[in-house]
Formats: sequence, C-alpha cells, structure tokens
Amino acid sequence: MKYDFTATHLELKDFIDAYTACVTVITDSQIATATGLYERVFSILNRAFEEEEMLLVYEEIATYKISQEIPYTIMSNEIYGLKNLLIGNASTTPISTDIIKLLELFQKINNRVAHIYLLKYVDKLISLNNTRLSSISDLVEKYNRPL
Repeated sequence: MKYDFTATHLELKDFIDAYTACVTVITDSQIATATGLYERVFSILNRAFEEEEMLLVYEEIATYKISQEIPYTIMSNEIYGLKNLLIGNASTTPISTDIIKLLELFQKINNRVAHIYLLKYVDKLISLNNTRLSSISDLVEKYNRPL
C-alpha cells in the first residue's frame, strides 16, 4: 500500500527529544547511528512511500536497538510516540482517511518490530536452554561415574 503523510510536517528534533532512547547510548557513533536511522524514517515520511519501505527501516531500527540491549517496551514507546505525533498533526487537516491509514501502518510496524524482538528472545532462550541441558548432562555423567 502507498502512503503519503507529507502534510503532517513533522520535525525530527521534536521526535528525538520527546520519544527516543538513543540519548541513553554511550558513544557518539551509537548516537549518530540511532539518529541516522530515524532520519531515514523522517525522510520516508516526507514523501509518498510504500509500506514495505517503512517496515524495512523499522526492522533495522529494531535490530540495532536489540544490539544495544534497549528493551522492547522502549522501542514500542518510540513507535507509538511517532504515531501520536503524526496523528496530532494529521488531525488538523480535514482528511480523516489519512489517520486510518496511519493507524494501520503503525500497527504493522509494531507487529514487525515485535516479531524481530521475539525471534531474538527465542534464540537467546534456546541457547540458554541448550547450555543448561548440557550442564545437566555433565552432572548426570559425573554422578554416574564410579569412584
């Protein structure tokens, strides 16, 4: 689906200041990376775009946030923050169908981000489970050895 929210006139600085966790990272390069990803989001929002383009950028953001150990709840808050900014700006125009499209898009974004977080979490759980099973196996073998 194609989207066009160019009439919303969003400011990246307002979003970064109010909603993002990128200020909590340690190094300048990490701040630049997080800010650069959101600059891509805003460049997409400033023109007509296809849904998949936005979803792919949010996949990158989610992967980056996971690598920085930023919890899903913070990532989700950022998504809803951007949605709220867009709705606030879109509500000043008489076209309510844009708001409905916007809500649909952000539901898809949130679902995609949740999927990525869950995959990473399941991978960690499997790895931890395998380690524990191996440890249990080692203990059983040690216990069953003759003295």
